[in-house]
Amino acid sequence: MISKIRPFREDDNSSEKLVGKPIVDPKGDIIATCAEVFEDEKKKKHMRLSVKTEIGTDFIVEETIPVSAISKIGEVILLKKTFNIKPIPVEEIVTFEIQEVKTPKEKTIPPSEEREKDTQQKSQAEQGTDKTIEKQPPEATKATPLPKQKEPEVIQTEPKEESKKTTQRTTVKILLEELLTLEDPTQKQTLKEQLVKKIKKSKTNQKTILKGIVRYLASPELPTRLEMAELLTKIVRQEYEIVIPYFSELLTAAYNEPDKKIESVLCNSLTRVAIEANSKLVTPKMEKFFNDLIINHKLCKTISFSRIHNLNLKIFVNNYDMQTLIVSKYIKQIFVKKSSNDYADALKDFNAVIIANSLIRFFSPEKWQPFINLPAVKKTFDEHFIATINTILTSFVEGNIKTLTDIIKPKLGTDLSKKIVQNMIKTRIDDFLTNISIIPLDVMTSFFQDDNNMTVQILYDLINKNEINAQIIFIEEKTYIATSEHI
Repeated sequence: MISKIRPFREDDNSSEKLVGKPIVDPKGDIIATCAEVFEDEKKKKHMRLSVKTEIGTDFIVEETIPVSAISKIGEVILLKKTFNIKPIPVEEIVTFEIQEVKTPKEKTIPPSEEREKDTQQKSQAEQGTDKTIEKQPPEATKATPLPKQKEPEVIQTEPKEESKKTTQRTTVKILLEELLTLEDPTQKQTLKEQLVKKIKKSKTNQKTILKGIVRYLASPELPTRLEMAELLTKIVRQEYEIVIPYFSELLTAAYNEPDKKIESVLCNSLTRVAIEANSKLVTPKMEKFFNDLIINHKLCKTISFSRIHNLNLKIFVNNYDMQTLIVSKYIKQIFVKKSSNDYADALKDFNAVIIANSLIRFFSPEKWQPFINLPAVKKTFDEHFIATINTILTSFVEGNIKTLTDIIKPKLGTDLSKKIVQNMIKTRIDDFLTNISIIPLDVMTSFFQDDNNMTVQILYDLINKNEINAQIIFIEEKTYIATSEHI
């Protein structure tokens, strides 16, 4: 049972009682977690703060909060006043855009002697242009006020920047084409490394190179496809995240690739992205892709389902979020009697946890038992397998965290077990907050059978990462969970 929040006492200022607890401001927002308690030069105690990053890792910030600022303590630390935690300074984030904007000095007309040297190296047409510039009377420049001198430079900036982007795009396209004409392996490797460096410099380069790779992977020429597959490998090793928006197109290329060597190179790259990206790969675009591929049969019509299924198993072998998404499409097809046996057979390559998780995440409870009772399902799976699915579904409905963990952990390991249980708890909490705007924390957690207080930790983590529409509030020294809109 959750202990009530109470006023902070002097004997509470120890690491044992503070470290690891979420820190909540008077508004009810979790601003950080207490990472350490230390004394300053004046023997006054402070809390060092840890915040969650977007990718779920902990980051120790520079700001600290004095222990004297604590108002109350319980499962969380409630502050007397609001503290602002500064975000990571922008100057610490390296961006190529800053380097692309040139200073006005580059737009300054060079001295006459330098212009004369440049004129000798240019064509007659360019010489004519330079002479026209040289004939301009110097008095006109002197007569122009200083503010008016600056105006042309500002006006000229946009066309030059746009021209620079166009030049970059053209240069990258030329390099891609040049890669396909080279025969020397050393020159090819050098050019690939050059392209990888360029892809880091701008989003324009990323778009141009990746679209070029997708286009050339559809080439009838085997050497062309091999060069693009190997270039993709180098890109993924350096910057896997930039491949995510083009993952469905690259996956289609793998499905359609007839050569085993190229297929292997592509699959290795895509598998690496799938592992690194994890849940970030489950985007609306990917969901639509698999819907069109499996449900609507709009894509890869000439490729057998068996080949697509086997490549999916290889590529998403360690991405259980994507497995769950794909299984949901198979389940939908099993409900359709046509070809239901084929999709039921394909489900045998997934464990009971993934199938149960897919039912929980993508189907209403009214669909669970009808699916399990389908002839194709009963024909494909033995009684023990079906019983495991039923136990997971029942434990989810009952909020039995211990049973869920005991089933999932041996099959998928500690980390993945925790993640799947967290997703299941999130689904239950979302259901609660859809119907109730505010609920005492101890009442909510009473719906979960949890011996290790895992529900509370997961709940705080979900709120901290803004993954649920909820906040922590305190009324008469009692902790409540409310929707973000609740006042």
